[in-house]
Amino acid sequence: MWLGNRHWKRLTLIFGGTLLSSFILYAIFEWRYRLNFDDSSIYFDDGLGTNQKSVEKFDAGNKATIQWLTRETIEEDVRGSDLYSGIYDQIFTNHKVESVIGNLNFEQRCQLYFKNLYVKDHNWFLDPNESMTVQYKAEYRKFKQENHARFKKEFDKKKEKPEDYGRSLEAFIKSKYEEFKNNEDDEFPQRLVEYFTTLRIFNKCYVTNDDPNQISRMKTFVEKQQKMIAFSTSSFQSTDAEKLSTSNIDPSSFEHRVYTWLTFEYPVYEHWTGVIIHDIPDMKSEIVRAVKTKREASFLKEFKNKINGKGIVITLPDTQVDNLVSLIRLLRALQNKLPIQIVNFESLSFETKSKLVTAARDDIDTLPSSYANVSEQLGPDYFNQLKGGLPKQEIWFVSINNAIHKNYRNSFKKFGNKFLAMMFNSFEECMLIDADTAMLKNPEYFFNMKSYKKTGALLFRDRTIVTENTHGLFKKIGPSIIDSAMFDIPIMTKYTLDREFFHGLTHYIESGLVLMNRKLHFSSALVSGQTYFFVQIRDKVYGDKELFWLGMVINGDENYHVNEIAAAAVGKLTNPQDRLRPDGSEHTSQELCSAHPGHISDEDGHTLLWVNSGFSVCIHSEILDYEEQANFGTHFKNLAQTAEAFREFFTSPLIIEHAVVAAYSDPSHHRNIEDEPTRGWKITKYCKGYMWCSFSSIGGETKEGNNNSVQGKIVSFDEGEIALFKYYVDTYLGIE
Repeated sequence: MWLGNRHWKRLTLIFGGTLLSSFILYAIFEWRYRLNFDDSSIYFDDGLGTNQKSVEKFDAGNKATIQWLTRETIEEDVRGSDLYSGIYDQIFTNHKVESVIGNLNFEQRCQLYFKNLYVKDHNWFLDPNESMTVQYKAEYRKFKQENHARFKKEFDKKKEKPEDYGRSLEAFIKSKYEEFKNNEDDEFPQRLVEYFTTLRIFNKCYVTNDDPNQISRMKTFVEKQQKMIAFSTSSFQSTDAEKLSTSNIDPSSFEHRVYTWLTFEYPVYEHWTGVIIHDIPDMKSEIVRAVKTKREASFLKEFKNKINGKGIVITLPDTQVDNLVSLIRLLRALQNKLPIQIVNFESLSFETKSKLVTAARDDIDTLPSSYANVSEQLGPDYFNQLKGGLPKQEIWFVSINNAIHKNYRNSFKKFGNKFLAMMFNSFEECMLIDADTAMLKNPEYFFNMKSYKKTGALLFRDRTIVTENTHGLFKKIGPSIIDSAMFDIPIMTKYTLDREFFHGLTHYIESGLVLMNRKLHFSSALVSGQTYFFVQIRDKVYGDKELFWLGMVINGDENYHVNEIAAAAVGKLTNPQDRLRPDGSEHTSQELCSAHPGHISDEDGHTLLWVNSGFSVCIHSEILDYEEQANFGTHFKNLAQTAEAFREFFTSPLIIEHAVVAAYSDPSHHRNIEDEPTRGWKITKYCKGYMWCSFSSIGGETKEGNNNSVQGKIVSFDEGEIALFKYYVDTYLGIE
């Protein structure tokens, strides 16, 4: 910003009072722009990433007012660009910013935005099936037009002058364009900006607008803004087109234009007893019935206001029923008391439901023999045969097929089901887990973690694996400065952009377990679900891994916590004698090879909360070619290198004695002359490529004589913890 915060404060201090200081600042703005003073730090991108000012669309006075209004809420903008919806060009071509901000309350600003959508196109709607791919020939013409002078100047600096100047210059500009396409700006994200801007604003204006906290915040926000520009005498007058578009927009009349992929029908909720409800069930009632709330004109607002209770949510195809049976056994062993909703596109088969209900409701007469070693830890009331042995689970089956418009049902394949599960489960607070997630703490433990209670959204980190990535797109499709000034939708900050996802990590979040308070983050969950439609977004991440938290920040919601300790490898340390240096000495680093990422709580740096991929040594043990496994010969040298030995090992229960959080500091290789690992993780060919080795340290002495070593973390579990892990593993696998 051309006038820093400290200078603003100094002016206010000198002249005293909001009105006087505002008047002086306004005079400075007017003087500055009458002189046509240029400030390259104030820009609004046109969507091409070229940072052109487009003054003819959004005049400098309006820009300066926007910057001034957001000077306190936006201390530092580190995004590198600020793309905004073209609807704002339309609005502020006809209205000065101070006339809008100074006269319109929150509801009226909402009306203004959507009236202008109707003015632009009476038949507008958001179509997530619309191709957002770029027509490169058309975009090249625009790119060339707006950058021709700059590139010509650069081309003319070359010492050698080509014979065919025009053709060579054209080739030079095309090379710049290809370079531009292939870097982080290759997506030309303006179409996505338009889409997500309208989505965000609709959600805030018409879905969460009855939230008492939002009402209070917006009242304070608008009042403060209007005091800041109390000097302005600009009145607000609707244009003739705005008056004709609609006198008073009813959101119920265009909710279907924003959420074209919904039918606005409730999913089918089926209790394990066979009772079916075509509405949100009352999870706090002992009787199976629908929750009673007032009807709303908006389906999504009504849905939001009906969700209730706390529970576990899982998606499951029929083919993974055995994994879920194992998980249900584990949940009973963990004394889970929370209801479980199994959310699927189509109804599960009768056989699958029967298996799951049997696992959840049948009496348990005996426990694994390993229980004897932990019975004192678990207490005298842990196993009660009079009450069925271990707690019986409340199971619900949720079919969402009828809630999705038929034209969009094929859009949610594989990973997409998880977004629908997050959206259509009936819990106010939910734990969304994969069928092969294996917890080592009671689910209530997670809901009571300090970070979740503070933010209402808790996620866990993935392995710190590094490859080339282009994640700059996500910076561009989040809220703009104008969104912030008009609707108090915050832009992305360092809290998000300083994360390793934007600095080299291929994967940042492991989404096998996500906790969310949906009353606090309802619109963010809606945005996360919409991100999955677009190939430009899906291609930059793997499956659903990143889209829950990125959906939040695209929505302007940074009230989330990511467990600060990255995923570890859990199991048993490799014997140092099995990985000697070429000279026969032992490495400084320690190695742990495992197919199971484990998640250590950042509250104490020790507690193992959950692991991925079940509890067998290799989750793919049934489909391995064991002759092939035995011939790899790179790891597991403690085993006889035979097919039989590897079959026995890979089908055996996971033994958890240690966790190794891989060393990581930056994406670079820590090359050294000590034969130490250069990066914290190394993939192997074992277990269909699911077996990764984690190293407790990387780097060492370099050939230049420096030391680039970085330490990770080794967590060693005591005998009691190891025994408890064994009991849970045995229960999960059905070992007697």
